[in-house]
Amino acid sequence: MSRNGLNIKLQKTTGIPYYVQIENQIISAIRAESLLKNDRLPPERELADMLGVSRKTVSRAYGNLVAQGVLSCEQGRGTFVLERPADHGHSGALEEMEAHMTSAIELALQSGIDEKNLLRTFTRSVHRQYKNVQRIDAVFIECNVEQARSFSKQLESASGKTIPPYTLSEIEAMDPRAQRQIAQAGMVITTFNHMGTVKELLQYLKIDKRVIGVAITPNLESLIRIAKYPASKKIGLISLSEEFFFSVRSALKMAGLDHVEMAFTTTYDPKSIVAFVQDLDVLVVSPGRMEDVVKTISKPVDMIEFEYQLDQGSLEVVLSKLTDSND
Repeated sequence: MSRNGLNIKLQKTTGIPYYVQIENQIISAIRAESLLKNDRLPPERELADMLGVSRKTVSRAYGNLVAQGVLSCEQGRGTFVLERPADHGHSGALEEMEAHMTSAIELALQSGIDEKNLLRTFTRSVHRQYKNVQRIDAVFIECNVEQARSFSKQLESASGKTIPPYTLSEIEAMDPRAQRQIAQAGMVITTFNHMGTVKELLQYLKIDKRVIGVAITPNLESLIRIAKYPASKKIGLISLSEEFFFSVRSALKMAGLDHVEMAFTTTYDPKSIVAFVQDLDVLVVSPGRMEDVVKTISKPVDMIEFEYQLDQGSLEVVLSKLTDSND
């Protein structure tokens, strides 16, 4: 959801309550000066409809920020940015953790779990999470999930290190798991064209990490197979993300194949996939979608898996840096 400098993206899998995510992202927008003093925020009902949450959720987020002196609510006029929130170090994170723990305790009480078992479960979970974080050697950040996973896997296979993948959008959305792992990692790896953005994000998050750039190349066989088809053939692409489609289109243009017209979809609905493929002569598929697409379609169609690979020189540089970080 984007309006007047406010761009809120709710993450369903983080476990963080929606009202907390809304609060955090409003504060981030104000600190980044995307929202300025006296800017008017969307009405509660409007924002709730845009985000697909209840009005009560938005009201709670707004109310908490009003109580903190970040926003002001004026009867009949709306909700406005009052002041730029001060940075109090870990206080915001501690408040958020307390909110999570309160929710966990309430659930335990409702389920009849006693204090001893709750503490044992909490301690075990803390040990497991911190142990996992401490094993992280680096993180890989890319613009789309397919390439982030692919490059991370290539590096882990070559180095034997633990290198979890993240997308730029996850970092921009202040994903707490991403921030935690980046803070604990020895370095951050990204493609050269995203180095500036990644460095700016880390600076904003106050995370001081060495950023290593790598070069990537599209699989030559994929380009050759696409190039052999005449313009009359209908080509489509199925991927996990829209960003992957734009990445493929850019690779085709750089290879002199900018005349290739290509429809695309990110749907997982089987009927929609079958309908999309119905009139195609060629189907290009990202690595992250190949398995489910093969299971879904029955129509004979020439299928091309479009992959990217790390440049060998870049791979060797990263491997040497990973080795140096353990010295």
